[in-house]
Parts: sequence; C-alpha cells; structure tokens
Amino acid sequence: MLDRGVLSILVEGGSKIAGAFVDDRLVDRAAIYVSPRVLGGERALPAVGGLGAGRLSAALALGDLRVDRLGHRRTGASNLLIQSCARE
Repeated sequence: MLDRGVLSILVEGGSKIAGAFVDDRLVDRAAIYVSPRVLGGERALPAVGGLGAGRLSAALALGDLRVDRLGHRRTGASNLLIQSCARE
C-alpha cells in the first residue's frame, strides 16, 4: 500500500479485529470509545481479543493519552474517548 501513497489506514472492528492488529504490532495510534454502560459477564468478549501479550513486558504500551468526555444533551449520558499513540 505504501507504493500507492497510502500512509495510514483506519481500522474499525470488534474484539477479534483489534486483537489481530495488536498481535501483529500494526497499531501506532488508538482511539477507544468507552460507554457509560457495562455489560460484563463470563462470556463477554474482551475489548481486545487475539493471542494477547503473555507477559506485561510484551504488552502494547500506550503513551500520550488524551481523554475527552462526549456527552449526550438529551439523556445526560456520556462516553469517554481515549486517544493515544503506541510506544515501542
């Protein structure tokens, strides 16, 4: 893609897609939206699936965090937008 002038792509997906990109170290920036509702449960999907780091020293490190609150005028509910650059 670089030979076509593509310098970056936006990847939007769920747990499996996020995990695949993190596992292959193809992430250099992240924008994570956090809802004010928590589903949870033993069978809930993790936010980032895939193989996982296995140990803390191998985990994808995020730096330069910026957190913004995105409110909803009518309901008062708000989401958080967490933006970051990956550090290696």
